Amino acid sequence: MSLDRVLDLISRLRGEVPVVDRFIERNRLYLHRLHTLGVSVTERGGSYEVAIGSDIRFLIHRDTINPKYFATMLTGIDNDPTRVEHEKRLIVALLPILYAYPMEYVGYLRHYAPKEGDVVLDAGSTWGDFALPISRLVGAEGRVVAMEPSEELYGVLLKNIGLNGFKNIIPLKLGLSSKKGTAGFAHDGTVRGAISSTEATGTLIRTTSIDEIVGDLGLGRMDFIKMDIEGEELNAIRGASKTIERFRPSFAIASYHIKDSVQTRPRLEEMLKAHGYRTVTEYPHQTTYAL
Repeated sequence: MSLDRVLDLISRLRGEVPVVDRFIERNRLYLHRLHTLGVSVTERGGSYEVAIGSDIRFLIHRDTINPKYFATMLTGIDNDPTRVEHEKRLIVALLPILYAYPMEYVGYLRHYAPKEGDVVLDAGSTWGDFALPISRLVGAEGRVVAMEPSEELYGVLLKNIGLNGFKNIIPLKLGLSSKKGTAGFAHDGTVRGAISSTEATGTLIRTTSIDEIVGDLGLGRMDFIKMDIEGEELNAIRGASKTIERFRPSFAIASYHIKDSVQTRPRLEEMLKAHGYRTVTEYPHQTTYAL
């Protein structure tokens, strides 16, 4: 499927799928940029391989392009999302990837640009939409630690690392929290999943802390930490005191999540300031940066 075909399908879905309308409205210049980058989609035995120029390749699995995943996005087409043509579901699935490269990961890097030799922690790596391009920025001497606790998404992450032949990404099937242990993990069948306060909720996963990661991997530096971990960011900072004291990494943390009925942003800013950071929170993807 060529870029022209992708854009044609996106265009034909205008007025039918609300998320497509929003994507086009917010990203007119970016859609034009896709022509320069070059995008192609190839079906390969139950998966779609999305190539963005000669730079990065991603896999989208048919199993993840399902009505449950896109029910809220597809309600504008049909009362029964299972009846929506697979090609339309594919296009909706493509939007996060087309947006993530390069726009979303650039947002996380608004106040810090990884450089050759850096060590970067990507907590909430999903299928690698941040870790993969960052691995190119840090180069052969750098490292990207990519954490994803979801069994399904971790499997896609591993395939995407292999697909691109990257050797500097360290994948960890762990949840990030304040310490080593186990926790319930509530996963809704999409890219979203959250650590629960009770092990009885969802799937049981193993957790660790930033300090434990640094020690277990023998890391001699930690330059930048990106988090999108559905409300567990407060505990993650609690488990990072030694790393902050030793390396003072920069942070970019999605802070729009609700924890105990309260958005995490205010408390997160307080905790980071207590460590001596200057913080700024910016939109539209609400992210708190620690500088």
